[in-house]
Amino acid sequence: LLRARSAKGLKNKRLKYARQLLEDDQQKYLQALNVSISGYISDKLNLGNAELTTVEIQKLVKEHQLDETVFNNVIELLEEMDRYRFTGIDLPKENRNILFDKTSDSLNRMGKVF
Repeated sequence: LLRARSAKGLKNKRLKYARQLLEDDQQKYLQALNVSISGYISDKLNLGNAELTTVEIQKLVKEHQLDETVFNNVIELLEEMDRYRFTGIDLPKENRNILFDKTSDSLNRMGKVF
């Protein structure tokens, strides 16, 4: 219960850290964004600290009867991040900013359905 209550503060710290990495190494930046999302979900549902996969998130959405629309957007966002993380395709700075904004928006939407 305490962990779920502190999720918002931790979310903000993780996003702040990701913002600091925006101009740095792309892999670290994308990893930080991913951890922002998976960490928030883990905190809200009192799960372990490991990164959640999209399959695990889909399962949790059904188990906890969460808003599928919100979480489908989250899953698409995580898949987009993974494409850049694991293919080595360069992510231009302006796209990094867009990805950051999408992540922040998704986290705020999730906060409304938990």
